[in-house]
Amino acid sequence: TKGSAGRIIPHRFGSHPPLGGALAAWQATFLIVAAPGVLLTLLAMLTPEPPRQGLSPTAKARAATLAEVAAWVGRHARIYTALLIGVPCIVLVLYGLQAWAPSYLLRAHGMSLAEAGARYGVIALVAGSLGVLCGPFVARALEHRGYRDAQLRIVVLALLLLCPGLAGLALAPGPAVALACIALVSFLVPLPLALVATAMQAVTPNRMRGVVVGTYVVTNNVIGLALGPSLVALVTDYVFADPSAVGQSLAIVGTAAAALGIALVARGLAPFRALLASEQRSA
Repeated sequence: TKGSAGRIIPHRFGSHPPLGGALAAWQATFLIVAAPGVLLTLLAMLTPEPPRQGLSPTAKARAATLAEVAAWVGRHARIYTALLIGVPCIVLVLYGLQAWAPSYLLRAHGMSLAEAGARYGVIALVAGSLGVLCGPFVARALEHRGYRDAQLRIVVLALLLLCPGLAGLALAPGPAVALACIALVSFLVPLPLALVATAMQAVTPNRMRGVVVGTYVVTNNVIGLALGPSLVALVTDYVFADPSAVGQSLAIVGTAAAALGIALVARGLAPFRALLASEQRSA
């Protein structure tokens, strides 16, 4: 066998794997990583659908139509604008940072590609995981203080606190400050994301949740995944025309997205509280 990452490795399927052809090491890695997901999928298929609560007898007979979903969303436009457009603004920051942080450390602070990748990888793993885990604790603390809109309020707080970290990417005098700013942003971006699904379910009738959550996934991908990395590249190429200005581009795109997200989510706080209160009174 060869010593490279793409070497052909022995397999235990006879002369060929089940689907035929030689199995390279990188292909085997994908198969091994995917195997637990296949098992979990099979187990999920055996899980019975739980009975839905709070439905009238007529509602149980059919699913909500797209017209009914659209009418509900339209009646509560400020809430769903916050959830479906405002929240993805923070995802835009996330994907922009993930796509360009190694290049930023390489171009602006002279790190090698291996060093930049390793340091950013550790920061993303540690700070990102802490952000996800800390979100529910922060929400609970706000709820104890009487904030019934804690799930969306954390989005606004995270976006506000993101701005100094994003500005620091453009102004960092050296790699230590740059890495600290990346760590701050990497912690704050996922802080509210685990709470958004709860907020969405709290204000959406259960016959409509599948369509609304699916729409949220689409807007996240369009706004976050498609626009995040692309806008940073466009600003770097056409505004600064300088590859080393990627830090300034991250700051500009991220701060603009944060400002838009703050405006949209903040407008949804009051109607979000009102709808939660009405749902509790009718329960």
